[in-house]
Order: sequence, then structure tokens, then C-alpha cells
Amino acid sequence: MRTCSPVADSGDIRFVHAQEGMLVFELNLKNLPAKGSILTIKDESGNLLFEQTIKTENYSRLYKIEKNSISKIIFEISGKKILLFDPEGGRMFIVMDISD
Repeated sequence: MRTCSPVADSGDIRFVHAQEGMLVFELNLKNLPAKGSILTIKDESGNLLFEQTIKTENYSRLYKIEKNSISKIIFEISGKKILLFDPEGGRMFIVMDISD
């Protein structure tokens, strides 16, 4: 299981496994702003796969994303990007791009 902690004390994202054509991720966020946060998940072309407003300070959820021909998945939480690459068709490599 690969783990990425985008910012200290803000949580992590884990690539759990690939199962039946789906990529499974566990997202655990904490210390989110009281005003709320927006979570978006996009593919390598910037196509929106999922979007949700989070109105709690802590948030945990499993996400299943259809593999298809996805080579990169972008999780963005309130402007902070976590890029997940799959260059070999089965292993996820995590690269952080913490942009403001």
C-alpha cells in the first residue's frame, strides 16, 4: 500500500489495491477548514471524475475509480494537488504538487 501525506497533520491518501478493474484509494483528511473544503478527483486529461463539498474538520472514505486507460489521477483538496501516476499499468506512484 502506497501512502502520501500531503501536509503534516492534514491526513493522507493511500492506494489500497486494484480490484476487478477498479483502483481503490483510502482518503483520510483532518484539520480541514471550518468553512468547508472541496474535493475533486480528475483524470490525466483534467476530466472531472468526482467532486464533493466536505463540511467537517475530519473526513475518511474509500474511493473506487474505474481503471480503464487512466494513467494519472489527481486528487485536489482546496487547491492542494496530489498526483498519482500509473506508468506501468498496475502500480501507483505518488508525486505531490502542493500548489497554493
